Amino acid sequence: MKNGYTIKEISLALNLSRNTVSKVLRNKPGVSAKTYNMVMDYLSAKEVTKDSASTVPVKEQVRGSIVLSYHLENTEYLNNIVANIEKVLKSNGYTLFLNIIRNDYHSDIPIPISIYEGSVCGIISFNVFDKHYWEEIISLKIPAVFIDTFCNPYYFSGRTDIITAESSGPIYRLATRFIVERGKTSFGYVGDREFCYSTYQRWGTLKSVLEEYKLVLKDENCILFNQMNENFDLYAYFKDTISKMHKPPEVFFCSSDIYAIQVSRALQELGFRIPADVSVVGFDNTSETMRQLPTITTIDAHSDYLGRISAQKLIERMNHPEKPYEFLLCQSDIVLRDSTDL
Repeated sequence: MKNGYTIKEISLALNLSRNTVSKVLRNKPGVSAKTYNMVMDYLSAKEVTKDSASTVPVKEQVRGSIVLSYHLENTEYLNNIVANIEKVLKSNGYTLFLNIIRNDYHSDIPIPISIYEGSVCGIISFNVFDKHYWEEIISLKIPAVFIDTFCNPYYFSGRTDIITAESSGPIYRLATRFIVERGKTSFGYVGDREFCYSTYQRWGTLKSVLEEYKLVLKDENCILFNQMNENFDLYAYFKDTISKMHKPPEVFFCSSDIYAIQVSRALQELGFRIPADVSVVGFDNTSETMRQLPTITTIDAHSDYLGRISAQKLIERMNHPEKPYEFLLCQSDIVLRDSTDL
């Protein structure tokens, strides 16, 4: 079986429309679980190419193939990263292949055969945090850029290029304003503290700023968990957990917009007013936050820029392999909306 498939080939093989297949590969909504699983099961080689008809043709001769290996999440944040990586690589004459890491891989994450065969000249990895996987890719001596890293950033710093969103600054500024300007003293955190470096920054910074003002981030005010299964009912879980709290905190910091949206919904169903009773802050600045009532205050990690800079850094690494490895923190910005009263 060959390693790559186009949208046309997949649609013909499965008797699906190209639009449906494209939605699955680009993680767009509007596809049933049955159809999604059908396409994923067909892609047994775990390497996917986008149909050339869906992208602007490259005018110059193709220089080589780049693999983007990422954990599959149906999020706008991921889509922006992928789209901008593709744009930069194609404009520089490179073909992009997608290596999708699905939720059912608990160990021995597969690395595309083409990487071992020597047909790949560079790798970008996003949202995959498995030490054996990282060690294997680094050992292959193929230029690689990793988007984000482990909560302990020293595992691989100095051994490969790492790019991530800078999360501490916006969290610090927001928490300080809540305390100084609004007199808030009760805070909670929602999410996985140790999923990756950027989420660990969010948790750690919130704790630090509270300690600076002699406050404590209490466990009973937090909803802490490992990354949820994609079929997990977040809303039901958040509503049940919040309902059991003696009193919700005055401010919930959420590690993602997905969590912030569901927390906001759960709070309102339980009779709490936002932001009069509880303020809610998300992270990622996805468009869905603007469609909520109230709209969600969030932090823009500039996923489009992360995609562009990761592709640019990979090209730079391929052209200058002798350069010192870089650990880049890309600025994130506060986006104030109606879920807070700042």
